[in-house]
Amino acid sequence: MKTFAVIVTSFLVLLLAIILGFRALNTYITPPVATNQWWGPSDEAPATPPLIDDIHIEELPAIQFEDEKLEDLKKRLSNARYFRALENTNWSYGSNTQELKEFVRYWLNEFKWREQEKRINQFKHYTATIDGIEIHYIHVKPQMQTRKVIPIMLIHGWPGSFYEFYKAIPLLTGRSKDDFSFEVICPSLPGYIFSEAPHKSGLGPLQIANLFRKLMARLGHGKYYVQGGDWGSGIARAMALIDTSHIKGIHLNMFVTGPPYGPFSLISAYFFPSWSLGSEKHKIIPLKDFFGKLLWESGYFHVQATKPESVGVALNDSPLGLANYILEKFFTWSGCKGHQNFSCLESKFTKDELITNIMLYWLTESMPSAMRLYRENKIDRSLACPISLPTAMANFPHEIFQIPQAWLHVAFPNIVQFTEMPRGGHFAAFQEPELFADDVWKFVQKVENIVKEEL
Repeated sequence: MKTFAVIVTSFLVLLLAIILGFRALNTYITPPVATNQWWGPSDEAPATPPLIDDIHIEELPAIQFEDEKLEDLKKRLSNARYFRALENTNWSYGSNTQELKEFVRYWLNEFKWREQEKRINQFKHYTATIDGIEIHYIHVKPQMQTRKVIPIMLIHGWPGSFYEFYKAIPLLTGRSKDDFSFEVICPSLPGYIFSEAPHKSGLGPLQIANLFRKLMARLGHGKYYVQGGDWGSGIARAMALIDTSHIKGIHLNMFVTGPPYGPFSLISAYFFPSWSLGSEKHKIIPLKDFFGKLLWESGYFHVQATKPESVGVALNDSPLGLANYILEKFFTWSGCKGHQNFSCLESKFTKDELITNIMLYWLTESMPSAMRLYRENKIDRSLACPISLPTAMANFPHEIFQIPQAWLHVAFPNIVQFTEMPRGGHFAAFQEPELFADDVWKFVQKVENIVKEEL
């Protein structure tokens, strides 16, 4: 009996040590430091790092691609090779070939790119040359005059683009609340669409955060908010760590963090769900389904994190292949299931919206450089440092992976808003712009009111 008691006691002590160890690791880890690096051609690197005032900003002319590029695209699509689809599989094997044919038919015969160019040009586009590369961004001032203008940076991910925010931007800049309005800065990630790709390796989320920090400083924004999903979420988090004195809060529609107590969190959630998760009935249970989805949906990540250009070069040479690859991600990450057909995706986005996003990658030939970000993403424990800034989380039900709310407070101890959205998925601002914009408004309003009370 004594031996059993000793074993149980030893196990509990070890368990407690593991729990405290994981908490201490997250709490006391050293925050990252923003370092100046040159991402342009090596032979153009200056002797000393450029200053913020050295960042050159240029307004771009209207976006318009040459007729030759559009004609080349039509030829490639007209000569595309298909293979016979399996019967009765819909999208369970990936994209459905028969439906892809119909999508391309619409693309060739009904889609009007020049009309989409007009839509893209409704906002002003700029480039800022930062540390050797040109960063593209949209800059939209508020439509209403108010006492206070609040800058907010919106950051996209893969395989999206700045175009994701086109429906949400007017909802942010076209009205005011509590006598303040939004000024939106929406950059393209380096190597994505109109932003220049780095000339050497190593530019990951932390380094991108530093570039965007410098952009906001160059624009003269002493205080601002950041919103992000997908890669934008990780970059927003990194910005909150390296630019704490200037960022007032971050709003995330995707939040990835490890279990607060490592494997113990998973074990406790399985055996003692009410103790580990409280009253929350979370999708992490049962664990078999959670890990099954993790395995089933992460294949692209492993490929792009190891040999991105093996796939990227192929997609860069085939518009059909590019469309096929992107559409499958939009289909799966927006709440559609493999047994459903393309009409599910069309209930969430129009064909014109989907094609425009694809065209931006195709016409700028940027998919290979965009995919490199997965290879450059280094697992840096410093990025697991708790975020002390006010944080909002918009939890859309069809997000790729979801973390229980009860587990988020170790990494985000200052959550001032957590919203369970009624619908929507990974491309939140694109799919549900009204829900997205309203949540951003509510968050900023809360933080601004907190600041007023503290004064």
